[in-house]
Parts: sequence; C-alpha cells; structure tokens
Amino acid sequence: MTKLNRIEDKLSSIDSGVFHKLCNLILGKMDYKQLNPIGLVSGRDKSKPGTPDTLISLPNGKYIFVEVTTQANDAGKKFLKDIANCFDEAKTGIPVAKIERIILFYNGELSTQETEQINSVCEQNSCSNQIYGVGALANMLHSDYPALAKEYLGVSMDTGQILDAEDFVRQYGYKKLATPLDNPFFGREREIEAIVDQLKKTNLVVLSGRAGSGKTRIALEAVSKFQREHPSYKFNCVDYRGESLHDDIRAYFSAPGEYIVLIDDAYRVPVDAFLYLLQRSQLNRTVKLVLTVRDYALLKVAEALYDIATCKPIEIAAFDEQRLAQMLATSFGIVNQSYQKKIFDISKGNLRLAVMGAGIVLQSQDLKTLNNVTDLYEKYYQSIRVQLNELDDHDFLKVVSAVAFLVTVDLENSEQIAKVESAFRISEAVFRDKVKKLYEMEVLDLYEGNVARVSDQVLATYLLYLAIFEKKVIDLTNVIKHYFPLSGGLFVEALDPIVNGFDHDVVFGVLNESLGKI
Repeated sequence: MTKLNRIEDKLSSIDSGVFHKLCNLILGKMDYKQLNPIGLVSGRDKSKPGTPDTLISLPNGKYIFVEVTTQANDAGKKFLKDIANCFDEAKTGIPVAKIERIILFYNGELSTQETEQINSVCEQNSCSNQIYGVGALANMLHSDYPALAKEYLGVSMDTGQILDAEDFVRQYGYKKLATPLDNPFFGREREIEAIVDQLKKTNLVVLSGRAGSGKTRIALEAVSKFQREHPSYKFNCVDYRGESLHDDIRAYFSAPGEYIVLIDDAYRVPVDAFLYLLQRSQLNRTVKLVLTVRDYALLKVAEALYDIATCKPIEIAAFDEQRLAQMLATSFGIVNQSYQKKIFDISKGNLRLAVMGAGIVLQSQDLKTLNNVTDLYEKYYQSIRVQLNELDDHDFLKVVSAVAFLVTVDLENSEQIAKVESAFRISEAVFRDKVKKLYEMEVLDLYEGNVARVSDQVLATYLLYLAIFEKKVIDLTNVIKHYFPLSGGLFVEALDPIVNGFDHDVVFGVLNESLGKI
C-alpha cells in the first residue's frame, strides 16, 4: 500500500473529534488564523453541537463558516442541513451577507448530484464554497503537511526531521525542560535587517555567536520577515535527530519552487545534501540556506562550505546591560532594577540564561538564592535534579552525560555502544535500561526507538557539568583517552559552555587533574 493510500485509509476511519481538529490545523496552515472551533470541546478531541463547526473571522469583517462530518453515509444530506443552519441568522447571529465562504470537510461519500446541490444553495445566497474530501485532504497531507500526517494519522513520509517553522517551534515547546522559542521577541532590528538583506542578495546566510545568544530565535524572526515580503518562498527548519536526511530532502525539495531552509546548530548536521541543493539551484528551483553556528565551530562549517558558497557571517552578540534590561521590561514585565541587574550579572548578556532567570522571577518573585550560573541552572532544572537525587543511582548520570557528550547515541550502532561501554564504564544492558527510563522521565528523546538525544542542549550542558565536575561520576581522563584527538570537536562543543559559564575554579580544577593523568 502506498503512503498516499495509507493516508486515505486512516482518514476514512478517523474519530470525528480528531478529524475536526486536524481540519482546523490544515486551515491554520492555509493562513486562516482567526479560528473559533465552536463544535469542539476545549482541550479534548471531542465534538459538540455548534453552528458552524468552526468560525473564521476575516480582516474585512466577514466570516468563513466551516462544517465537518465523518458521517459515512448521506454526507450530502447532512451538509445541506448544516448549510441551511449556517444561513439561518436566528441560529448564528450573523447576517447571511457577511458569510463570504463555506468550507466543507468530509471523509465519507459525496455524489456529484449532492455536490451540485451544495454549490447551488451557496450560489443562491451569494456565498462561495470549497469542498475537501478524503482524496484532496490526503494529497495535501502527503505533499504539504507531512508532519500532521505523522502526528494525527501515524503515517510518515520521511524521518520527521524537516518541519515548517510553526511545527519547529511547537515541537520545541513540547519539551518540558527546554527554554521555549515562543517567548516574546525584543530588539535585534539591526541583525534582522542584515539577515533579510543578505537573503535578498545571496542563497546562503550564516549566523555566528556564543551558545545562548539568541541565534535561532533571530533567524526565525528574520526569515519570517523575508517570507512576508516574498510569500512564494516555503520556509522549513531542520530538527536533526541523528538519522539520514536524504529521504526528507527528496520529500520536501525535489519539486520546483522557492525554498528557505533553517539549519540550526549546523556544525552538528551533515550539511552535504543541502549544499548539493544549493549548488544545483535551477531556474525552476531556488534554495536558500540559513545556518546558525556557535562561534567556536564557525571554522569547521566554513571548511564544509569552501568552494560552494561564500558569505560574510553575521555575528550575533550578547546583549549589553541596557538592552537586556529593556528586553526584561518589555517582554517579561520585569521592571525591578535590582532583578534586572542580578539577571545581567549572572547571564552576562547570554539571552538564554536571561530568559531562564526571567522565568524564575515570574514564578517565585525571588532571586535571592541565585548568586551565579550554577545556582541558575540548579533552580531552573530543580525538578530533574530532585528526580536524579531520589533515584540515587549514578548510572543515570553516566548514561545521560554520555548522550550529552556524543550529542546522539544510536542504540543499533554496536561500534558506538561498545566505545561508550569502555569510555563511560557502564555495561550495554544497564545503558539501554537507563536510556529507556530517562526517556520516560522526558530527559532524553528517543527517535525511531533507537536514537537517543538529550531533550534540550542547555539541559545537556548542565547534566555534563553535574556528572563530570560536581558529582564526578565520570572519569574524564578515560573519556579523553577514548575520544581524543579523533573526536576533538566533541570536547570543544561539550566544554565551551561549561568553561564560559560555570565556576572557573571548579571546572579548571577537574580539567587540570584529568589532563595531568594522561
């Protein structure tokens, strides 16, 4: 059975409430934003009586009425009844003249005669209509909205590592331990204009800066601005999970069109396939790449881009104290100057740490317990630290620090697992068991059941610090012997945010001791 047929099959048997929610999400992606799901129970996948099922408010003061049915037989009769109710002002409170369009979704059968009757009734009321059945919906999900097909129907067209911007932010927000990407945005007008200007002139833009400087959020804002000015471009983001991206690239970028792709933390992602696209942009297909790169990895990424494309990286600097104070006041309502100064002193302008500090202030209205970055991490990740302490099992920290250090661990890669066993001194059986439990705790993500990754890179930094420098459950000397110099980049990536963020005496004390044993 083809994937398109599988989608059609799933749509034909879907629950009514889930179908209604799926249709609303499709409408949202079609740029209908002011949706009122009258016929859905709030917070549940359950339908309730309502006319219309969904109401869309338009900028011109008019409305679109949406009716949804999973009725297998006589869908046409139901729609004709629903449409009659839509045109009954006594039931809706909306004059017929203000109904611009009626959109109908169904997953059963609709004859040509019934379709003609629906068209005729709408025409008599000077109202246009659109009808989407299983075939049309399946094509849309297959071609345009594969993430929805996977989430609501369980059908994957790819590995799910390429998302549209909305799904990228939403997926990030699902991670309860992550610092969200949808916090209020402030400032950075100069950087955004520079990015938009480069996008107009070239097909490659590189953003460089320290970890936590706000590169990802700035890139999202800048590309969104460019897309508003050039709506023909489709905007996708890469959520790399350690699997091959070739199937995803074929699924999303084979067809003619104009594309912008955000590759976040590009030094972690095999960019060769995307560079292939960049080299082979044709008259009927244009691909623009926006890469975010931590400053210490810029040279590595530049080497990968050599002979393919050239551009001057745009540096994303940390906020100074004045701009950070303005951001805290404007975006979070924190106007207390002592709080603003304390957050700046701790974060040193690091936007991600500042957002974490703002979250603590808004939750507890107290920063007295925060004296340094370590305190900030411990307060922000208090729940996971408590869980790990209650487990009283250092193997959990060994496992999570191994995954954090290696970025991803493929449980099916016997060579990688054998090296982890030796370097981190933990058996394969225990490693697999702890990965499963850490996944259940939502500390680790587990893709396709076998690729493990820490759910948030800031959390990964904190857990590495906890395991190596505070609890000292990892023998750093042994890890160095196994992974250096062949995988030297892993040490730079893992240690750079720790060296620049945590207590220097503690960090360099362990580093000097470990290096002295080699």
